Amino acid sequence: MAVDCAWKRKAWSAGMLCGVAFLFHTKGVFVLAMCALLAWRSLPMLALGFALPNIAVLAGLASAGALPAYFQQVWEWSLAYARSSPELHPVQNGLHRTADWLGFHAALVLGAAAFWWDNRKRENYWLAGWLVLSFAGVSLGARFFPRYFLELLPPMVLLAARGFAPRKVVAMVAAVALCVPLVRFGPRYAELAVGREWSDTALDADSRAAAELVNRRKHAGDTLFVWGYRPGIFVYTRLPVASRFWDSQPLTGVPADRHLRDVVAVLPEQAAANRAQFAASRPAFVVDSLSLSNPRLAVEEYRELRPWLKQYRLVARTPLSLIYELANR
Repeated sequence: MAVDCAWKRKAWSAGMLCGVAFLFHTKGVFVLAMCALLAWRSLPMLALGFALPNIAVLAGLASAGALPAYFQQVWEWSLAYARSSPELHPVQNGLHRTADWLGFHAALVLGAAAFWWDNRKRENYWLAGWLVLSFAGVSLGARFFPRYFLELLPPMVLLAARGFAPRKVVAMVAAVALCVPLVRFGPRYAELAVGREWSDTALDADSRAAAELVNRRKHAGDTLFVWGYRPGIFVYTRLPVASRFWDSQPLTGVPADRHLRDVVAVLPEQAAANRAQFAASRPAFVVDSLSLSNPRLAVEEYRELRPWLKQYRLVARTPLSLIYELANR
């Protein structure tokens, strides 16, 4: 939407949309950069539009006294996360995952190639810039997770659609290329249809089971804390968070994308300070969904939390979670 507005010379609207995108994810700056290329004659209006939603949100955070926590959680944590990629071979990983993505989206690649074959004109170079900037967003952090490629999807879809329009043969070949995702994922949907569990949904199934065990014992006014990263448990129990910490990431300093196998904290001093503060909280229930998967990040491994955990008794368990209830409540 932002790029469309910039292309139509609606710089202020483009800036507003980029500002909203930036509030959801810092990679919105790559969309802003693309809009700046298209609307470079109206950069002040673009910048003003971008600034307004961010100023409004910052003012709201300031009025609630939440600015320090915002900068700590959104910026300090994110920058530490970005600097500490777990990939040992980032270049090889990037090439491998990019090739996988292009192969999976072979239909889009064919359509985009047809477009460039027919439209090698200077007035279309901005589309190449959009592709480059989008891929820069994908590359940021050198992780190349499949979801990062969503930033590349809009320009690829638009180019492919335009490439198919005048070339029916290319469209037919692309239709055959759509069999790639069908062959890749079709059998897995058949597995789900006959009742076989996906590894992708195993954590959610365990979260539902843990939530059901909590629901059998909860009372009005109860609160919850989850050691691990299972936001679904809060959804399935409808219990509020007991403190400003609702999962273990800020307490261990280990991001959720690696805490099932790693123990290296990205912000160890901050995590220690958070644990000291968290130890004063008394949630009615604690669901430990991490210790069984990575014992090195078990609650007992942190001496500040050992006295805190002694307030609780183990009342139930699932294959991947331990459910504790506050004793003598």
